[in-house]
Amino acid sequence: MNAEMNKFDFQGLTLAIDVGALIKQADAVLKGDLSALAVKGTGKTAFTDISGSAQISNGWVNNNDLSIKTPIVNIQGSGNANLVSEKIDYVLNLQRVTSSTATLIPVTVKGSFSKPDVSLDVKSMVMESQKAKIDEKKQQLQEKLNKKIDQKLKGKVGELLKGLF
Repeated sequence: MNAEMNKFDFQGLTLAIDVGALIKQADAVLKGDLSALAVKGTGKTAFTDISGSAQISNGWVNNNDLSIKTPIVNIQGSGNANLVSEKIDYVLNLQRVTSSTATLIPVTVKGSFSKPDVSLDVKSMVMESQKAKIDEKKQQLQEKLNKKIDQKLKGKVGELLKGLF
């Protein structure tokens, strides 16, 4: 079976993913409480809109532009599902609707259709949360290096060396 859906759009359904619990887990993990990872959500999430496209080939559904809107979070995702074995492998990025920051909460969905395993991608989440701090430190070190070059080497040689860094 091969097919292509250029656009799908559903409204007002429920996802079997507890988005509220995932957000609470992410907040706790970012504060250093890794025990929150052991707590699994039991609720479901109503969404206002889900859209995307999909390609179906030899029983595999591939989707790279999943977009889900809920009252509390927007979700972007991509992944695939095997219609024959009923296995799923998706990566979702949750972003709070009311948040002033652009922090993404990465979530993996793996397993079977009947029993998907939904979990935070802690490694990606921590790396993303630290990226701004790393970039800021990098900028500070660059400025410090430029000042040292200015102090040690004046004139054209100093300007030339500054251009290398």
